[in-house]
Amino acid sequence: MPPAPPAPTYLSPLDRAFERLGGVLAPIVPRGLTPNAITLIGITGGLTAAAALFLAAQTPAFFALAVLGIAVHILADSVDGPVARLRGRSSRLGAYLDQMGDNVAFTAMPLALGLSGQVRMEIIAFIVLLVLLHAVQQYNWVLHTGRKVAPRFGTIDYELSYVATILLAVLWPGRVATLNGNDLNWFELAFAAGAAWSVADLCFSVARLGRELRNKPEAEGSPAMTLGAAAGIAPPQPDEEANRYQRHSILRSERMYGYGFQGPGREALVAEFCARVPADLTAARILDVGSGLGGSSFYLNGRFDARVTALDIAPDMTAISRERAAARGVTGIDFVNGDIRDKPLEADAFDLVWSRDCILYIPEKRQVWRQIVRCLKPGGHLFVTDFCRPAGPFTPDYAVYHDQCRYYTRDLGAYAAELTAAGLDILATEDITPRFQDYLARELAGLEADRDAFLWDWSEDDYAYLVNRWKKKQKFCADGDLRWGLFLARKP
Repeated sequence: MPPAPPAPTYLSPLDRAFERLGGVLAPIVPRGLTPNAITLIGITGGLTAAAALFLAAQTPAFFALAVLGIAVHILADSVDGPVARLRGRSSRLGAYLDQMGDNVAFTAMPLALGLSGQVRMEIIAFIVLLVLLHAVQQYNWVLHTGRKVAPRFGTIDYELSYVATILLAVLWPGRVATLNGNDLNWFELAFAAGAAWSVADLCFSVARLGRELRNKPEAEGSPAMTLGAAAGIAPPQPDEEANRYQRHSILRSERMYGYGFQGPGREALVAEFCARVPADLTAARILDVGSGLGGSSFYLNGRFDARVTALDIAPDMTAISRERAAARGVTGIDFVNGDIRDKPLEADAFDLVWSRDCILYIPEKRQVWRQIVRCLKPGGHLFVTDFCRPAGPFTPDYAVYHDQCRYYTRDLGAYAAELTAAGLDILATEDITPRFQDYLARELAGLEADRDAFLWDWSEDDYAYLVNRWKKKQKFCADGDLRWGLFLARKP
């Protein structure tokens, strides 16, 4: 599937709160309701609100329909993104529809008030201009940094201010203030106050973007270097394995796996795996070992209000994750740079230790399991997916690949035996290699279908590297060399 667009950075506390609400509601949205369908429902709600505001000039009862339309738009706008990420359905079309839906609603509602004579058209013209300027500024953020940074007075603030103003207009109709000899009703007063805040917000955003770009070379500020990836990516180095955890390689892998992830499945698979853990994760303390770019940690924190310690050995992984957590206003995750083998961790502290596809890089596995058992609470769970080996010998090609990648793999039986020896009760040991093969096929097909867009952000060498690596993985899985294991255990 095509790489996901960058997730937005919300500066508004209300926007962040409703994004978290969307994450809570996403798992219960009917499967037949696609993310894009939810977005279209939201657009319909916004246009319904605009039409109702126009009609309310003659029949005030239509104000109630306007409030309902705004509520539908708010709910859909809060849920469509989390649903897309949960199901692994994030797409450029979805991001485009979402952005255009907001722009259409935010333009249609003030125009309806102006065309119906409830607000002076000169005020409406200025408001519509500000809406368009904010849209252009968000485009500038994506163009020059690869991030979508929403205004401090965000979508939810904007729409709730409409609801509040409608209520005031119904309760106290007519003139409420005078400015330079002009009588103002509640809508005009709200637009005047909102315009002042919006201008200040726009100036803040322009200045902030300018500061970020001030010291960047031209190549780093160009669209080809920044669309879909963070600015400042270093060029690829010749030894790909030695540079696996440098920013360039990290973000290139993320382009394949999806925003926030360094392994297959995206949020949809995280949600599925969470359902396998036989415990209530609400407000749990969770240790995410090999947290990468925080995809699992952000989900666990957002979905369950869990307190997550996200541990990763790669400094660039931790740095990027911290940047994104700060931009999103996330406070329930502690991104820690360190090695699970010797990182001081509190004993009997965690309800769940979570690890995705990273223990294979560590030769001293018994040391890892001892540390994990020590920091798990009694009754706590360990959930691991990891790449494994067959019980028999490797094929010659995979033997070379295995050594080059610096893997230290076990077969599934030996892996489970080590967990048992560390003092854990095994609840599940599964070979899920067919799932991995399915993800490989979809990721490769998405890359090849989106080749032109990929090359706008990355080089031909990057494209060839990913195609070659994914095809190797497919061959090694088909040959039986590369296995994907799932392990669930409990500390007595």
